[in-house]
Amino acid sequence: MYIFIEESGDLGFDFKKDGKPSDFFLVGAIKAKDEKYLNRVLKRHRKRLKKKKSEKAEIKFSNTSHENKRRILEDIAKLDLEIIIVYIDKHKAYSYVKDDPLRMYSYLLKILAEKCFSAPLTEDTTIVFDRAFSKIQQTALELYLTTQNEQLLTNRQKVKMIHLPSHESQGLLCTDFVCGAAMKKLLDKNSTYFDVVEKRVMCFKKLF
Repeated sequence: MYIFIEESGDLGFDFKKDGKPSDFFLVGAIKAKDEKYLNRVLKRHRKRLKKKKSEKAEIKFSNTSHENKRRILEDIAKLDLEIIIVYIDKHKAYSYVKDDPLRMYSYLLKILAEKCFSAPLTEDTTIVFDRAFSKIQQTALELYLTTQNEQLLTNRQKVKMIHLPSHESQGLLCTDFVCGAAMKKLLDKNSTYFDVVEKRVMCFKKLF
């Protein structure tokens, strides 16, 4: 089994600054039995968009046209997978969270893991994170996740955690589209994209 974890929004809280931070921050996951089908989604669209293999440019939600956003999300929705998303309204965040953004991320990750591992693991699992933090922070996140989740503490299956730049994982890029669709729904009250994958959404939870 594979779990791909991405985030959308930023960790800033100074709303008085120019270029103000996002109003929401979310962490989302795609949980899939096999990554090969996710790999095929963007490969197919790259071919259609005539992108060469040598290109390093990522196909991401933020730089894709409306038509292609829908097409990619429609292909994701056809797959046998689960989508889990947890988010916060940063205007309602507790002060201790604002002072420690990594703590906020860790807390969202803990809740996300509870949803992903709501049942005992029956197979080896690879968790793929978008590489957003330093190695020290990555280690801290992994330790927090494994010690705070009962299923990860007690399971007998192998759990592997890796951190990759998003362009090195098609699963992460697909998760980026899902998170982008969810953020569009929150920020703009526009559920056009989210509705496409809603049937695969097992959890869409506001924490505060």
